Amino acid sequence: SGNNKAMEIYNPTANAVNLSNYRIVRYSNGSTSGVDSLTLSGTLASRDVWVVANGQTTSSANSPACDPALQALADQLGNVYPDPLYMNGDDAIALVRIQP
Repeated sequence: SGNNKAMEIYNPTANAVNLSNYRIVRYSNGSTSGVDSLTLSGTLASRDVWVVANGQTTSSANSPACDPALQALADQLGNVYPDPLYMNGDDAIALVRIQP
């Protein structure tokens, strides 16, 4: 509920993946162009997961903070709004490779 949102990315390969070559993009409400993106960082080990959680740490009048317990489970936090992890469940999310 609220901003308690997270994503898990799994690496099924035998090789580590440099996540700085990837970003998460959100397509809001059927849009064909991405509205928010987050460039990932770090290295995802072979057959491991990388968890990205909403990065909002303080509440505002219209936007509650993400639960600190959920954020503590994350390998990476998202940015402040706008960010792909500000989603309501009916948005398309893509993992996109950044071309070098």
